[in-house]
Amino acid sequence: MRGSIRGRWTHSESTGAGQYGISLGVASGQYVTAEQDGGGAVNADRSDIGAWEMFVLTDLNGGSLVSGDEVTISTGTGHYFHAANGGGSTLDATATTAGVTEHFRIQRLNGGRRNDQE
Repeated sequence: MRGSIRGRWTHSESTGAGQYGISLGVASGQYVTAEQDGGGAVNADRSDIGAWEMFVLTDLNGGSLVSGDEVTISTGTGHYFHAANGGGSTLDATATTAGVTEHFRIQRLNGGRRNDQE
């Protein structure tokens, strides 16, 4: 099972073929952080964007980033966001390699709903 991250993109800048520098914000206005810049917990409790709130999103197909693409999200220390048990549990940034539990699917939202929902 693959995980999903919902919220708002607060920054997106291409860092190379299929890679984007991003920060993630949540509805409360706070930002997602990887504690210690990776190697531990992921929280959504920061009021500003610092080094621990900046990530590299890699589009696994290497093309343009579009809804439905599988991606990985990594920290400045090279740790990957990891969906424990493949989803349905916690999210952390402890993985040092990207396997199936580190793959996420991008979903374009339309008015708070996925484009494939009616």
